[in-house]
Amino acid sequence: MSDFKLGWDKLRRLLSSPLTWTGIQTFTSLVATTADINGGTIDDTTVGETTPKSVRGTNKEVYITSSGSLSAAQCSGTIVSNYGMTDADCIATLPTAAEGLAFVGTLPAIRARYFRFACPAAQADKINLLVTGNWVAGSDDGYVGVASGYSGNDAISVYCAKVTDGGFEWFMIPLSGTWTAG
Repeated sequence: MSDFKLGWDKLRRLLSSPLTWTGIQTFTSLVATTADINGGTIDDTTVGETTPKSVRGTNKEVYITSSGSLSAAQCSGTIVSNYGMTDADCIATLPTAAEGLAFVGTLPAIRARYFRFACPAAQADKINLLVTGNWVAGSDDGYVGVASGYSGNDAISVYCAKVTDGGFEWFMIPLSGTWTAG
């Protein structure tokens, strides 16, 4: 056995400075006042993804200024807004309906053009719209949107749910404004 001795001054300096670990560490118990986790997994739970058991942060606003496709990440716990929309009709194409996708759509930009959420033609998803207390099933590859000349701040709650055939479909509940299905 070596005669390693650590004096009180060296021990105090060692314990008073922050400790940094590299590699895999195992702790029986750990209490952290702050943590900076930029990705990875926690007990097989993906950080920042759309799967069940996932860890998410605050709502992020996604700006749709012209027609294009939305990703699953952009439709997961976000606010999808037409802020900055150009003076052209706008179609925001949704990803394939799947578990965990949900967002709020808001239209603060007033344009004399229509704005629509649509299913891509390659999928047979429907968008179900709540109209006067009843669900109205849209057509396959259909859309839900507002007509041109709408007033600002129209809003809609959007989510995916499992339906009787075991697949998922989109559901939309108007919060303000006049939303129609086509």
